[in-house]
Amino acid sequence: WEAWWLQRTQGRKQSAPWAIEPAGEWRVAPRGLGYWEQWGVPELASYDGMLWYRTTVTLSAQQAQQQAVLSLGRVDEMDQTWINGRPLGSTAGKSQPDPEPLILPGPGRAYRLPHGTLKAGENVIVVNVLDTYSFGGLAGPVALQFADGSTARLDNEWRYQMPPAGIEEPPRP
Repeated sequence: WEAWWLQRTQGRKQSAPWAIEPAGEWRVAPRGLGYWEQWGVPELASYDGMLWYRTTVTLSAQQAQQQAVLSLGRVDEMDQTWINGRPLGSTAGKSQPDPEPLILPGPGRAYRLPHGTLKAGENVIVVNVLDTYSFGGLAGPVALQFADGSTARLDNEWRYQMPPAGIEEPPRP
């Protein structure tokens, strides 16, 4: 999937949306996220396609060393997710490493994080959501759930970016 993106953007890995310091314009998303067609943004009112989301979370050393699960909540329709520039998983195809999405009670999508994914200090979470019809987006809530039972809700500022013109849907199985 990353190779597909880089091929269509002339191989500029440093400007890839999943990079730690990506290029491009990232607009502030509405608090609580939800379906982008309901944000009041004219270009998203009837948009079907992919949208990039990114946020950061600051963790203590104790939190970063624990087993954790990233819960994305309800995703409409498919996601590809990165943490700190590393692919975490996808419901649209395979990535490396490829943990199986977890099935949680109620609607939602979650990934068990491989050890070493998180670090003390700032962590960057990037989610690409592909919507092929009707409403699309992250309908949350989004959180990190730690082995000790604590939770870090990711309800701080999220930013979003549309793909460059001419980038069609990503490959799917």
